[in-house]
Amino acid sequence: MAPPLVEDEDDVLPPVIRDNDIPIENPLMAPPPEIKPPILPTEEEAPGMIPGPFSSEEQKIDAFNIYKEGWVYKQSRYLKSWRQRWTVLTRTHLYTYKMEQEYLLKGPGCFTECIECSDISKVRSAQDEVGIDNSFVLTTRNTKEQFYFYC
Repeated sequence: MAPPLVEDEDDVLPPVIRDNDIPIENPLMAPPPEIKPPILPTEEEAPGMIPGPFSSEEQKIDAFNIYKEGWVYKQSRYLKSWRQRWTVLTRTHLYTYKMEQEYLLKGPGCFTECIECSDISKVRSAQDEVGIDNSFVLTTRNTKEQFYFYC
């Protein structure tokens, strides 16, 4: 013989909850936490600490205006040691970064070197000077700085 059907809600017993029964919410069903942008100080609140605005070219380093990017070795300015740098060539600038695609992670202003292409007066082989194949030197027009690279 089948048990009688419960017709009234008051006749339903509540579920038994023991001390070790802790209800766990499904983390996939929870709403995502609200992400608030960081509050940055203004130039008046922190004079000299806020970097100036980037040029429109620096703000637009993306796949559409990058001519070439990749690893090269660049000679350090003072110690003359060779350091590996991720290099990005755009229409107007040559940027060097410590990490691959660092400009995507930290923004365009985190470069270790930024050379304006219009300021480059000469590009020549540096193989005889440094003794390394595929080396070259860029000379700037205004400051006459020389930047040594090899690939």
